[in-house]
Amino acid sequence: GTHRLAAQYSGDSVYPPESLAAGLYVVGNSISIAIASSSANTIAGQPVTFTAQLDGAVGLAPPSGTVQFLDGATVIATGLVANGAASVTVSSLAPGTHRISAFYGGDAVWASAVSAALIQSVGGGTFTFQQPSVRGR
Repeated sequence: GTHRLAAQYSGDSVYPPESLAAGLYVVGNSISIAIASSSANTIAGQPVTFTAQLDGAVGLAPPSGTVQFLDGATVIATGLVANGAASVTVSSLAPGTHRISAFYGGDAVWASAVSAALIQSVGGGTFTFQQPSVRGR
């Protein structure tokens, strides 16, 4: 957060007394995020769970707040941080390859961070094949 600091010098036989006030912004402690998928390959419409694990320095308060899960630059879900992790389940991924990442916005102790992208493959779903009927003459 932002803190106002003040320093005061009482002076001596050479230098007069001085005081100085300044603002200071303290950046949060760095944290790392690892993202995992419940299944690397899914089918369109099938639910998949993404989990972001947040790791920081031992002895500090655990991270709090939320983690946004993104498909490229698009937010697909937001999860609440509990016990150093956030999880979401989505079933809306279209067929294709998706680059899923996790963004933690930080809190009073921890700075914001983003994970490396996870590649999620989504197949085209299911279909039903019907054999054409054959009619006799």
